[in-house]
Amino acid sequence: MGYISPRAVVEPGVYLGQDVSILGPCHIKTGSIIEDHCIIGKPSRLQLVQLKNRLQNATQALTYADYDEIVDTPTVIGEEALIHQGTLIYSGCILGEQVLCEDHTTVKWDTVVGSYTKLVVGALIGSYITIGKYCTIGGTCGNDSIIKDYSTCFGTLMHAYQQYGVKRETEHIENYSQYDIGRRDPAPRLEEHVTVGYDANIIGGIVIGTRSYVAAASIVTKDVPPDTIVTGHNLHHPITEWNGGLKKVHNATFQK
Repeated sequence: MGYISPRAVVEPGVYLGQDVSILGPCHIKTGSIIEDHCIIGKPSRLQLVQLKNRLQNATQALTYADYDEIVDTPTVIGEEALIHQGTLIYSGCILGEQVLCEDHTTVKWDTVVGSYTKLVVGALIGSYITIGKYCTIGGTCGNDSIIKDYSTCFGTLMHAYQQYGVKRETEHIENYSQYDIGRRDPAPRLEEHVTVGYDANIIGGIVIGTRSYVAAASIVTKDVPPDTIVTGHNLHHPITEWNGGLKKVHNATFQK
């Protein structure tokens, strides 16, 4: 059974499948298709703190309407978006025109996805991320990552997750909260026309330069200049010195 918030705006010409929930001040624009078992406007972890507080003072079981009321950031699904079954779009997200989310995609809170971008099956897109137009994204993107237009990523964009403080374990136990979203460490940035191959790992607050190509299963922990092929563990190969087929493709695509 589905649910549509009284604060939501669903324009004419939208298809909603079975068991779809539209939460909070959500705006679903015309021509969009949302298949079965999707949640649009799912509460962020910080918003769930409000639900926790309500539970502490409640004299009876809370309802789904109470759950809906804690969502206080608008979610926007652009015109002609295609959201396949089992997808979760958290509150505060903005999806542009004709975005495609394949089955069981997750887009966490306050993330922006540019028009005509495709999120492939099972993609996990974290919070506070900006993804440009005409991108194809799979794998996992850590919070605060930036991916500019025309980029493709089938690897993992992750933080360095450095530990600070000699008493961190004790402090963690004393101050533990399951609602804590953690420290926002620097995240990777992909410039325009970047390709990241399957199972590659881009780690920390580094920049992958325009038109660069990160080969499958590579590990990247330092900045990559434009027009560079990366293999292995931080092995940089300027495209002008590369003898493989990628050089021909690169030249045909980017050189006049």
